[in-house]
Amino acid sequence: STAAEILGQEYLDKMKQEFPFIRLPGGAGNESKRVLRIVSEFGYIPVGWNIESYYAVLRHHDLKSEPLDPIADEVFAHISKKVKGGSIILLHFNPYDTAKLDEIIAKIKEKGLTMHLLSECLEY
Repeated sequence: STAAEILGQEYLDKMKQEFPFIRLPGGAGNESKRVLRIVSEFGYIPVGWNIESYYAVLRHHDLKSEPLDPIADEVFAHISKKVKGGSIILLHFNPYDTAKLDEIIAKIKEKGLTMHLLSECLEY
């Protein structure tokens, strides 16, 4: 079944209008003209990222046996070092990415950067 069959076309149309962005999992297709054309034909705006935690930090750890805090500290340090104007940070709802979220936001502000919604960026 399709998303339209399950959620209803009206819901999908409303969601696409309010949030037209799509993040391709793992960045798959970000470099494919065919994939980007299809995404665009369906009315979505593909969004990539230039800072993430999985490949840079998390995959190098045994998340089942290592303690949370040192890994969360490493995620914070990585993002703090890399973030700059125009950055799009990909975080997931996991304890390693969220444990230091307040500190990450504070560091972004400390660098004199501001955060914006994707919808606000379309207005620039």
